[in-house]
Amino acid sequence: MTRTNIFELLAENNTIGNDVERLDGLFAYTKCFETDYEYWHTEVSWTLKEFVDSYCFSEWKNRHRCIDVKDFLNTIRYDEILIRAKENSIDDFLTLIEIIYNFWHLAVQHFTNGTEYYNYSKLKNGACTAKELKNIMDECLSEYNQKAFYFPKEEKCIVSEDSPQVTAAAEASEPEIAIEIVRYNHRQLAGDIIKKKAILKTLGDYLEGRKKEISNINATLYKNITGALNNLNIRHNNTNPENKSYYHRAVAEMPQKELEAHYDDLYQLILLAILEMDNVQRQRDINELVQRVSQ
Repeated sequence: MTRTNIFELLAENNTIGNDVERLDGLFAYTKCFETDYEYWHTEVSWTLKEFVDSYCFSEWKNRHRCIDVKDFLNTIRYDEILIRAKENSIDDFLTLIEIIYNFWHLAVQHFTNGTEYYNYSKLKNGACTAKELKNIMDECLSEYNQKAFYFPKEEKCIVSEDSPQVTAAAEASEPEIAIEIVRYNHRQLAGDIIKKKAILKTLGDYLEGRKKEISNINATLYKNITGALNNLNIRHNNTNPENKSYYHRAVAEMPQKELEAHYDDLYQLILLAILEMDNVQRQRDINELVQRVSQ
């Protein structure tokens, strides 16, 4: 009989269910935040859930009509997400992390704005800190090639595929465009032609505003992107035979999976266009550097 070492046992038994228990415990039951004793002359600690409920939730842009954290979690059916995640649903596991990560950003932003009053990185008695919670979430996401993208202006954290191209294009774009870039790559949009089409239109309109810039860099790329936007039922209704100016039979009869595949290709071309525009100055800088050091 082959002996199994502790590390093999850990790898075999450290399931999604185990991680769900950890994350829910750190979110709702473990004290991760405390006040600064020297300022407050008393020690008060909170769970992430408690702190957000008491100090952050009412000001959150994305709470919609929810009156408190309990109402919010009930509305999104947190308990059901938790159950499915414990049953090894990867999608629900990632959704759970997305929920906790949004709360994490709310709390840490509040603490960061008052660093002389609060502490979230050094707790007594060996308690898990908020920074350690983030490390655990990031490690879990990494196992599924996912990443947490945070948009401060929108106060939104979106968990999406960890793609170098997506990250680079998002970083090179304005916040309102960056969030659309990340949203398109979100796992829950797979198969959702309508939402993907809306995002592509937004990204296409953004590129149209920079038409001269991208055309000077790669005219063929811009032409292909524009052609796809105009002929794949994105900017115009290309599926209505009564609209003879725009109707394309091939598009109207195209299977949804095939159309979605073309949408995904178009998305990649748009990312390429954004990155090519972003690289213009970088190429100039490198060219100047090479000329300077080679003299």
